[in-house]
Amino acid sequence: MSNARCLLPVLLLLSLSACGAGEPAELVQAERDTAAKLVAAFASSLKAELQTAIAEGGPVAGIRTCAERAPSIATEVTANHPDWSLRRIGTRVRNAATNTPTEAERAVLDSFAAMPADQRPGPLAAADPDQPRRLYKPIFIAEPICLTCHGPAEQLAPEVRGELAKHYPDDAATGYAMGDLRGAFVVEKR
Repeated sequence: MSNARCLLPVLLLLSLSACGAGEPAELVQAERDTAAKLVAAFASSLKAELQTAIAEGGPVAGIRTCAERAPSIATEVTANHPDWSLRRIGTRVRNAATNTPTEAERAVLDSFAAMPADQRPGPLAAADPDQPRRLYKPIFIAEPICLTCHGPAEQLAPEVRGELAKHYPDDAATGYAMGDLRGAFVVEKR
């Protein structure tokens, strides 16, 4: 009887650990709330730094800020949440090293782009059934200032084109209009 009693906790522990194996579980509401806060913090911090840079040095300073600070802001925002990752992906990529969507993410972007404006997802969407712990927040061109660097290439100021070429030699993130899907924030619990 004592051997069975000793064996029971081991079997229970093994069965519980097996429950966590395999496919990752969907996020619970508290985790979704954390994801939403991380995305909001990243978006507001980046926007604030871009606005300051543009106010102080024009669009060229904004491009530098985006190139140099955006990855750091994502790291800073997730510093107290080491089990989370946060990044941006684009429908047309400016920084291929960090913002290129996977094939599955491209399909998510395509689905967002095809949605009528009144049917767009709310703050966060779990749009990839194969990745239930990955959430997306679409980024739309919502303010005219965005077109300063993301509008039609032929309409960009020469100094903007020059600065983009310096930081992003393979830039493809131009040609947008108001309301276009620019990309998405991707937040994932590891």
